[in-house]
Amino acid sequence: MENTHFSLDELLSLSPNQTFCNESFSFMNELTIQDVESELRNREECEGGEEGEGSRKRSHREDEEGEEERIKREKKRESDRKSALRYRKKKKSEAEKLEQKVNELEEKNKFLKNEVNQLSKEFLELRDFLLIDFICNHL
Repeated sequence: MENTHFSLDELLSLSPNQTFCNESFSFMNELTIQDVESELRNREECEGGEEGEGSRKRSHREDEEGEEERIKREKKRESDRKSALRYRKKKKSEAEKLEQKVNELEEKNKFLKNEVNQLSKEFLELRDFLLIDFICNHL
């Protein structure tokens, strides 16, 4: 019995409906391109995703470490959220205090402007009074 080996390219170059018999595959009578493509997909999935038996303990340990890391990240995120909330609250409080200070200073400014206007009027009245008195008494 002669072993006939086909390369992957040769197998893929066959038309989808074409079949071939190979005596070395005693468990198969006919092999189609779809069978080969299906087998290749299965192999790719197995190679990419599965680990051997020897790595089960390591995989379990990595899962535990991954879980610990996930918990650590969650705690860090929660801590960051709380810090950000405290910071925003502090900034909001500072902004409110500054707004209150601005309002107080604006009120004080209005009051002082009114006082300046009143004192200016009083000064003009007194000046006019002195001028009249000077003119009347000294001329």
